[in-house]
Amino acid sequence: MPKRKEKPLTLEEIKAKMVQQSEASWLHSPPLIGLAASSDGPVWLPLDPSASEGTLLLFLLDFGDYLSDAILDQISDLMDQYSRLPWRPVIAYQPKTLFLKQAKFFERYRNQSHFHLIPVYTDQTGDWFDTLNTNGAPTLAILHQGVVVFKESFSTDPMRTLFLAEEQLQKILRVEDPGLPLFGVTTRKTKKTLEKGVIPIESLDLGGNWIRGNQTVMTEDSSASVSFQFEGDHLRLLANLHPQARDPSRFSIFFNDEPLAGAHYGPHTYQGDRGNPTVELNRTQGVYEIIDAETTLRGKITLKFLNAVENPVILYSLRFA
Repeated sequence: MPKRKEKPLTLEEIKAKMVQQSEASWLHSPPLIGLAASSDGPVWLPLDPSASEGTLLLFLLDFGDYLSDAILDQISDLMDQYSRLPWRPVIAYQPKTLFLKQAKFFERYRNQSHFHLIPVYTDQTGDWFDTLNTNGAPTLAILHQGVVVFKESFSTDPMRTLFLAEEQLQKILRVEDPGLPLFGVTTRKTKKTLEKGVIPIESLDLGGNWIRGNQTVMTEDSSASVSFQFEGDHLRLLANLHPQARDPSRFSIFFNDEPLAGAHYGPHTYQGDRGNPTVELNRTQGVYEIIDAETTLRGKITLKFLNAVENPVILYSLRFA
């Protein structure tokens, strides 16, 4: 007997299935939008009235960089200025590191205004980033009723990108309500530190025993060290304990082969038992502010690991400003 042909799913059934499959990937919100397969490639499919009838500002961010901290403040301002209007911000990120796979990581934003109200989407496969052709760069896109009407990278001038997006948002809002009273759009300012660059793992001078992975290095050598040339005021490390680590891991910081001066300690740096500047790595922090200098530093930074033999560590990158 010939096999009975399955009845094609209706649009509403497709949406219901997508909601069910993606629910665990959304924080602070039910699924709002998703990507559906079509003969022309992936298409955006609104899953919620706020996406099918209104406007979404998609912030595709990297939670490890300085920019994300600045953008969160700007999103809060936009939510205040354009409250009760038919739009919503959405943050999407890729969980490329162990710490971004831990829900506890996001507790760092619990005092950040409005963060608990911002829908956050975990893009496990990177499909959102690929579909919008971000090339890995933080990007802002506007979807109006499921259609992309704006897309701009944050890479060159983040505040300019926000300016252009806000102009576009106002145009959309006034189409729906021509007489809507809105503030004039001006270039936004931020008090947050903006990133100047990344020190990739590949450029580090590694001392001791290290195992290289895909854009990572791991050590369980308590004599291990990393060195690199640095110029800037701020330095943060993206790192994680290895899953087999028993306790937190520690390292000391040296500048031009001398212990880093106390005036240059970052918020996660403290004076250790031997008087050396020390940073302790745990399972959930992920992003460590290790230098916050009073003046611009130029020279060699060395990180010397103290107890990695029982508490191995994974390094992802360093960001400076």
